[in-house]
Amino acid sequence: MNTIITFLNSQFISSMIGALLGAGVAVYVAKLQNKQQLTQLQDEHKLQREFFEKQEENERERIFLQNTIERAEKSYRILNQLKKAETFFVDGSFSLIESDNTDEFQTIFLKLCYTVITPRYYEFIDLSDELLLTLVIQDDVKLSDLKNEVLMEVERFSNYYYKIIESSTFVEFSEMVDAFCEETKLIEKCDNLKTYITKYIMDSTFRLIPPEKMAEKILKQKYGETRIKFKVIRDDDNN
Repeated sequence: MNTIITFLNSQFISSMIGALLGAGVAVYVAKLQNKQQLTQLQDEHKLQREFFEKQEENERERIFLQNTIERAEKSYRILNQLKKAETFFVDGSFSLIESDNTDEFQTIFLKLCYTVITPRYYEFIDLSDELLLTLVIQDDVKLSDLKNEVLMEVERFSNYYYKIIESSTFVEFSEMVDAFCEETKLIEKCDNLKTYITKYIMDSTFRLIPPEKMAEKILKQKYGETRIKFKVIRDDDNN
């Protein structure tokens, strides 16, 4: 018995027990560290995924905004040309056809129809078709409504074109032109659409770049580094 006790109290046994306990602690600590490292890696992976998802979202927004601006620039050019249709029939060149002689009027007017009126008419119609292609807007009902209002005015212009080219006297021609001028609101509708397109672009820009960030950038460009701090108050904040 004494031999067993002496053996258990020996330096060898004490060292072995200590080594086993140490190994056990080391294994526990290693498992704990591995768990912490795994949790940390998972958190880092989640943050990286969120970062890249945000980057991808921003890139999609940037491309959308760029395409929207390009379409808007083309729409502006089309609308500026379409506005000319409102005053097309009262253009100074048509004063040349004034004549009390029916045959003389018809001869001059027929020539103008072939050389000026009809070719220009189809140019305006082509412009309205192009407008349909440039303003492909998915999520704005008012913009779509304003576009349709412009197209309705172009349709009015088209209807009067077919009436005007049937004129047999200068009096008939003048009456049709005056009636069209009283009814048409083509310039007004084109300007309304241009104004709203600008608003649509600004709203799209603010979805990508917050207005306060944009304002800070403008201030920095104008005044250099500044400590000015401010908050943009939107209408929905007041409500």
